[in-house]
Amino acid sequence: SCARCPHIVTLLDVAKVGPRLCLVFEVWGNSLACTRKQVANLDSAGNLRTIFQQSLKSLSFLHTVGVIHCDVKPDNFLVKVDFGDQTDDSTVDEHEPARLHLKLADFGSSMVADPARRHRITKATLEREMNYITTMNYRAPEIVFGDINFGTGIDLWALGIMMFHLGGVRFTYDD
Repeated sequence: SCARCPHIVTLLDVAKVGPRLCLVFEVWGNSLACTRKQVANLDSAGNLRTIFQQSLKSLSFLHTVGVIHCDVKPDNFLVKVDFGDQTDDSTVDEHEPARLHLKLADFGSSMVADPARRHRITKATLEREMNYITTMNYRAPEIVFGDINFGTGIDLWALGIMMFHLGGVRFTYDD
C-alpha cells in the first residue's frame, strides 16, 4: 500500500516507453462496482460506513498533498473482501458486515488542487477538458457550469453521490 496512505494503490515503477510514460501499480482486488454485484450485503450500514471512512481517508490524503482525483466513482475504488472463516458463499451471513479494504486507483484525470498552480494548462485547454473531468453521474455543479477554478470539493461531491448510489438509490436513467 501507499507508504503514507493504506487506501491508495501503490505506484511500483515508472518507465518511459517511446514518448509515453508507463506507470506500474500494484494489483488489488475488484472494483467497488463489481464487488457491489458480488457481495449481497455491501449496502448494509456497517459496510457503507467502512466504505465511506476508507474513501474519505484516501481523498483526505490526496487533498492534503495538493491533488484532486477528478474521477471518484465505484469503478475507481478497488476492494478486497474478507469474510473471515467463512469459506464458501453458502455460509456467508449476509447480515454480518464483510471486512473490506478499499484503495483508490486510476489517477489518469488527476490534477493539482490549487488553480493558481495549473499554469501549464491553458485556459482554452482546461475549458475543453471540462467535459472529461469526472464521470457524468458524479459531476459536481462547478464542473457542470464550467468553473475552471474548481477545487477538492468536486471529489467530495462525487463521493457523496457514490455513497448515495451504493446505499440503494438508483440513478433515474439506470436500467
